[in-house]
Parts: sequence; C-alpha cells; structure tokens
Amino acid sequence: MQIALLYALRHGQLPTRLSMIDRNSLRDYEYRQEGTEALHTQLGIVDTVIYASQHPGSPRITRFWCAPSKGYVPMRVQQKRLDAVEWTMEIRTLRLQ
Repeated sequence: MQIALLYALRHGQLPTRLSMIDRNSLRDYEYRQEGTEALHTQLGIVDTVIYASQHPGSPRITRFWCAPSKGYVPMRVQQKRLDAVEWTMEIRTLRLQ
C-alpha cells in the first residue's frame, strides 16, 4: 500500500482509495491529505506533507509524513487507535540513487 501511495504521489496524484487483499477478503483504505509540517529528523529539518489512511469504520488511522524534496519518502509513519499512539517509525538514514 505504501508503495502504491509513493508511486501516485511521485506522479502528482493522491489516491482517495486503495485496496488490498487481506487473507480472504478485499480491504479498502481511504486516503486524504491532512496538512504540512517541518519535521526535525536525523536528516535535519525536512518539509513534509501529511497523508492519512483509514479503513472505513476502523478506529485506527495511519499517518505518513512524506517529503516532496526526497521523492515523497516517508520521514515518519505513525498509527493511532482513537487518541492513543500504537507505534511510530522515524527515518534515520536515506540514500537516494
């Protein structure tokens, strides 16, 4: 799903819905842009655009802080369930080729 999101963003599109096969069923996820933020990362301060994905009816939301200047690579990804953060990943290194 993240690869499909990155591919779309790099081609100037934001998908509003992506689907994936999960065990024996098809799961749809809705995507939306939520704003921008300058993140303090191990790469320095990086301007990002925040995108969110959510399965309709689910209390979980996954947010992606993507850096347009770095090919929309996510600088941070975080999943929340209601108001509680379940996990967060932040970029440490990046090599663009």
